[in-house]
Amino acid sequence: MGAQRTWPLLLAIALAYVSLGAILGFVQGGIAPVLRSQGVALSALRWVYALYLPFGLAFLWAPLVDSWRWPWLGRRTGWIVPMQWGAVLALAAAALHPPGPGAWGLLMALGLAATLAAATMDVALDALTVEMIPEAQRTWAAAAKMGGISLGSVLGGGVLVALYSRLGWQGTLA
Repeated sequence: MGAQRTWPLLLAIALAYVSLGAILGFVQGGIAPVLRSQGVALSALRWVYALYLPFGLAFLWAPLVDSWRWPWLGRRTGWIVPMQWGAVLALAAAALHPPGPGAWGLLMALGLAATLAAATMDVALDALTVEMIPEAQRTWAAAAKMGGISLGSVLGGGVLVALYSRLGWQGTLA
C-alpha cells in the first residue's frame, strides 16, 4: 500500500481514537467537576476511577477479540463498530439519568459499560492498524493514535467541562 493510500486510513484511525480519547478525558478530568457541580460528595468520586479498570484489564479479553470474528462486518471492524455503538448507547442512557439520590449505581454501571466498550474497541483498533498500515508507515499510525487520543482527551476533559454550564448534563453526555 503506497503512502498516498495510507493517509485516508491514518485519518480514520485518528478519528476513531478521538472518540476513545473523549471518553478517557471525560473520565480522567471531566466527570469529577461535573459531578461535584451536581452535588455529588467528594468522597463518592473515588469510585469514578474504577471506570479505568477496563483499560487496565483489556489484556484479559484481548485474545478473544483477536481470535473471534463476528459474522458481520470484518474481523476487526466487527468489534470496533459495535463497541463504538455500545459506548454511545451507554452514554446516551447516562444522559437520561442526572446524578442524584439513587442514580449513582446506575451511572457507574453505564460508565463502566462505556469504558468497557472503549477498551475493547482500542484492542481491535490497534490490531486493525497493525494489519492495514505498512511497516514503513507505522510511525505515522502511532502519531495518528496519540494525536486522536490527545484531541479527544482535550474535548472530553476540557471543552465539555467548559461548556457544561451551557449544555447541562444531557447535552454534555450527548
